[in-house]
Amino acid sequence: MSISVKLKKYIRNSGLKQCFVAEKSGFTENQLSQMLNDKRVITADDLEIICNALDCTPNDIYQIKTD
Repeated sequence: MSISVKLKKYIRNSGLKQCFVAEKSGFTENQLSQMLNDKRVITADDLEIICNALDCTPNDIYQIKTD
């Protein structure tokens, strides 16, 4: 399962809005949307920044089970 799908699920399950996560991580809403929709590559640095905004670790994201 792609990291973008797992990130989307984590954000949805946390009850946060994508616009809030984008602002807190320093990305524009468009940039984050592109990442979550596989139109922009999520680098390791991007993932770290997003995880800091979500107060989680990359391992938390990688361990998410998707149906």
